[in-house]
Amino acid sequence: MTRSASPPPEATDIDLVSVQTMPQTQTTRARPERWLVCRPAVSEAELAEYYAIRKQTFVDEQGLFDGSDVEPVDADPRTLHIVAICEPAGEMVGVVRCCPAEDGTWFGGRLTVVAAYRASRLLVGRALVRTAEELVRERGVRVFLGHIQLPIVHFFEHLGWRKVGDPGVFAGIPHQLMLPAWSGEPTSPRSHAAGGQPRASP
Repeated sequence: MTRSASPPPEATDIDLVSVQTMPQTQTTRARPERWLVCRPAVSEAELAEYYAIRKQTFVDEQGLFDGSDVEPVDADPRTLHIVAICEPAGEMVGVVRCCPAEDGTWFGGRLTVVAAYRASRLLVGRALVRTAEELVRERGVRVFLGHIQLPIVHFFEHLGWRKVGDPGVFAGIPHQLMLPAWSGEPTSPRSHAAGGQPRASP
C-alpha cells in the first residue's frame, strides 16, 4: 500500500485509548480573539462533520480505508466521539474517537486535525489528547492505550506517554503501542483496538 508523505504530528492517525464521558468542556486559550473547546459531539450535525473530517484524513489523504473508515465500534453507545471546536466561529478543527475493548481496556484512535489548523498556535492535537485522557480518567478507566504511528512517537513522548513492547503492524502500517504515565499495563503488549481493518492492497 502506498502512503502519502507523513503529515505533521497532529494530523496523523493516533490511537489513544479513551472512554465515553459525560459531556464536558475543556477550553484552551491561545489568543484573545480565538479559543479552543474540546468535548464530545452533541448533535447529529456535529457527528456528520466529525465523520467527514475522519474520512478526509484516513480515506482520502492516507488511504488506510476504502470508501469509509466507519466501523461497528462507532455505533457502540459507550464510544466517545470528541470534537475540537474553534470559537467564536464554531468551526470544527479536529476529532478523536475513544472506544472500549472486550477486556476492559480502552483504545482511542482517528485523531486528526484539519489541514488549516495543523500548525496553529491553538495546539489542537495536544488539546484533543489531553481531553481524551481527562474524560477517560473521569470514567474510572485504568488501562488507556494507543497505537501510535512511528513518525509521531516523539510527539506522544513529549506528552508523557511511554512505549510498550516493540513496534508492530496496526491498520496495515507500523505502529508503536504506548500509554500515558498514569495508565496501568495492558494484559498483553499485543493488544489491539477494536476494528481497524486497512484498505485492501490492489
